Amino acid sequence: MITVRRATTDDMEALLNLLIENQTLESSWESSPRTTHELHNVLCSYFGNGRFANVFEDNESLVGACFHEHDSELTINVHLHIHKDFRGKGLAHKLLAMDAALCKGFVIVSMVPESNEKLIKAMLKANYIAIGYVPNCWNQGGNIMGRVILFKE
Repeated sequence: MITVRRATTDDMEALLNLLIENQTLESSWESSPRTTHELHNVLCSYFGNGRFANVFEDNESLVGACFHEHDSELTINVHLHIHKDFRGKGLAHKLLAMDAALCKGFVIVSMVPESNEKLIKAMLKANYIAIGYVPNCWNQGGNIMGRVILFKE
């Protein structure tokens, strides 16, 4: 049974490994992998300063995590990462729904690369609503791509 909880600093190593593993996926925001040191610094920022992460586990095995940052007092941005052992099992929409329940009271917003059709489909299945499309956004490497904007109350 998959459970969700707020991440703590005790989760740092497992979350760092998850970020390292996921940055090589085609659907990643990055144009090229970041160094372990850069990812560690990014991860450290999710323990304060308006950022937090929720961790999904199955019998103490890491299933994935949702990383959040406050866009305003009532709005948070979400990034979902799923561990390689749990991908392709139809879990994304369930994890997103579990995460949203833990984030009750916030409006959750996400800008998903148009090429990440699986995540867009999972978000819609988790009752996110697509509210727009931005044709010319850039990723960390400066590449231009389209992004679908979705939200959930």
